[in-house]
Amino acid sequence: MGLVSLLSSLAAILMMVVVSAGDEAALLAFKAQASGGAGGSRALASWNDSAHFCSWEGVTCSHRRTKQVVVALSLHRGELTGALSPVLGNLTFLRTLNLSYNSLHGEIPASLGRLRLLKNLDLSHNQLVGSIPPELGSIQSMQILQLSANKLSGMLPHALYNLSSLERFQVGGNKLNGSIPVDIGNKSSKSFEVECDAMRRIPHQCLIKIITCCSSINHQSQEFKALVFEFMPSGNLDGWLHPKSQKLTKSNTLNLAQRLDIAVDIVDAIEYLHNHCQPLIIHCDLKPSNILLAEDMRARVGDFGISRILQESTCKRMQNSYSSVGIRGTIGYVAPEYGEGYAVSTRGDIYSLGILLLEMFTGRSPTNDTFRDSLDLHKFAEDALPDRTLEIADPTIWLHSEPLDSTTSTRIQECLVSVFRLGISCSKQQPRERTLIRDAAVEMHAIRSAYLLLGG
Repeated sequence: MGLVSLLSSLAAILMMVVVSAGDEAALLAFKAQASGGAGGSRALASWNDSAHFCSWEGVTCSHRRTKQVVVALSLHRGELTGALSPVLGNLTFLRTLNLSYNSLHGEIPASLGRLRLLKNLDLSHNQLVGSIPPELGSIQSMQILQLSANKLSGMLPHALYNLSSLERFQVGGNKLNGSIPVDIGNKSSKSFEVECDAMRRIPHQCLIKIITCCSSINHQSQEFKALVFEFMPSGNLDGWLHPKSQKLTKSNTLNLAQRLDIAVDIVDAIEYLHNHCQPLIIHCDLKPSNILLAEDMRARVGDFGISRILQESTCKRMQNSYSSVGIRGTIGYVAPEYGEGYAVSTRGDIYSLGILLLEMFTGRSPTNDTFRDSLDLHKFAEDALPDRTLEIADPTIWLHSEPLDSTTSTRIQECLVSVFRLGISCSKQQPRERTLIRDAAVEMHAIRSAYLLLGG
């Protein structure tokens, strides 16, 4: 029995190695055809033997048992000028393929129909020719199919009517014949109206107020939907954390008290969405550019463009279980489990909140060039605590301070340590280890109160 068990284990390991090797080979085949020669693509410059393929630009991997598999390939505006390799169909676990806004030519490979887990296919704004492969109609998991602004022609395949999960389908800007499946448009419009109505009823002061919503047809005969928000004169948080002006002054940066106020507003807004809305709302894209600032510099959480409204009957199930959906959110802020195909959950928002807090008080974006290989913003902050807290803090905070005496310096350090610890606790790798949003709100209020009590 021991020998049989050993042989089985070796066979399993060999299979895992073969799968990983197959993903790498598929990526290299894609690079060979998509780079277009003559210097190749800037985005593909990192695709070489000096680094593991999971660290190549645009590649997202996930652990599946003891192997790593490619779950997303995103090279939006990657300066790709070649053709699409049929070998892409060998990326068995691929869930997202986004090659939009490049100069890819040739036909869409029929082999993409083998990607049975694919949920998001975006090949829009290229120079692709030929017809849409009917094989795409066999991808039952497909939720988003965007092929607009190419040179495609012929009939829309009837097989596309089989895509029962399809929520977004865009093929404008081609020379195609046929009708778009009615169910797609109806499902999308109904969902949009429901979400608009739900968000207009949310009264919380830390959430952006929706004035109205509208739906129309644009000049390309495509449906256009829009939300009209209240005007926020101070712009968004990203502009204050990363000013475009090379000269940093008090007038274009935030002091510590302002950051604490904004952090409290954000945490309060998310806590309200998760615990006090009926139905529950998960934001899914919490980041600085989605935090708008009023004239008094208080924060309003906005842009619910990919938020998920969960019916009461599904709330508890979604809180504690994870089922396969697409990657949702922005790179750097999106919860790692989403890259593995798990369902959106409140814990995903908490991860994004943790990263946002760390960015607000370090001044470093999670996609900063500093963060490579195993170093990310979470580990950067974790490694610095508590001794190097002032060293990693956003230096623009000191623009608002007089020369610090030892007492003031200690008080600021204690405040920053507390914020960093909260951010680290919220952004832990494992969802179940993250701080609950209710506890995070209590802690953030306590941090601000302690700072102000001492004369902040």
